[in-house]
Amino acid sequence: MPESPYAMKLDPVFLLAPLPPEPRGKVMSTRRAFLLAGGMFAAGTAIGGACGYSLGAASAGADAPGGGDDWEPSDDAELEELRRLAVKAPMEELLQKGVLLVTLRSQHYRDDPILWRGVARIANALAHDPEIKSTPTFFSLIIQQIENGAPPTDMKLNELVPALRARRDEVKNQR
Repeated sequence: MPESPYAMKLDPVFLLAPLPPEPRGKVMSTRRAFLLAGGMFAAGTAIGGACGYSLGAASAGADAPGGGDDWEPSDDAELEELRRLAVKAPMEELLQKGVLLVTLRSQHYRDDPILWRGVARIANALAHDPEIKSTPTFFSLIIQQIENGAPPTDMKLNELVPALRARRDEVKNQR
């Protein structure tokens, strides 16, 4: 059929729906949120574990039979150095500076129990280790400290005096 000038032609029309409203805050995808939450949990676990371990180790050291290596700090730098020497220093350094430790303990710091631990370390080393070389005067100084200085009874330093005298006599005879 021929087309008529009055024929109607229908063209499709597309209507657009209005855009959804913008969210007010920034919205994160659930995958990203899950990864972020998991990472924060792992970091919190690691930091909490490290802090808990250090606090537990510190409290266990203070309850140890030796009293731990920590003490109440004082304002006296010389006392702090002597305490470090008595408790934490290697035996070689302690023996090298032992006369100073013993002398200052008896003159200025008579009531300090931490310095007695240094005297006990020196006395044990001198009494039981024949490899340690020292002078008879140093042996006599340690014996005098133990006999006249009233060491704490729990250290049992009086039991070392016979061994210290024997070692002192050995050193005297070797000269």
